[in-house]
Amino acid sequence: MVGRVPIGRLADRCDRNRLVAAGLVCLAVALAAMGQVTRLGPLLACSVVLGAGMALTFTAIGALIAELIPAVQRGLAMGMYNSCIYLGMMSGSTVMGMALKQIGYPVGFAVAGSVSLAALVLFSLMMREKQLDQAG
Repeated sequence: MVGRVPIGRLADRCDRNRLVAAGLVCLAVALAAMGQVTRLGPLLACSVVLGAGMALTFTAIGALIAELIPAVQRGLAMGMYNSCIYLGMMSGSTVMGMALKQIGYPVGFAVAGSVSLAALVLFSLMMREKQLDQAG
């Protein structure tokens, strides 16, 4: 939460696609590492990287929505975006809780990190398609 204002300013000055990519990489690294740690210090470090990744990703995507969506649909788009974030957090926690009982923390968090990388690939493909549509 604290990082959203400075990252919002950064999103106004930098390529938002790169900020989303950097945020998703931070999420992937932090999640994969989090399943491996057993001490408080490394856990806190993973939490900071995870929070930075979420701040980068969520803020930059919000700015992209405001930039790419027509004004009459912006409120609906932002509402859906926030709903998807919270639905994803809720369902992700539920699924992770069930999965961790079966596969354990190291594998479970590595899989969660992999999902973040898959989201990065999907985001990159979608943004490339959008740029091609705008150019042609």
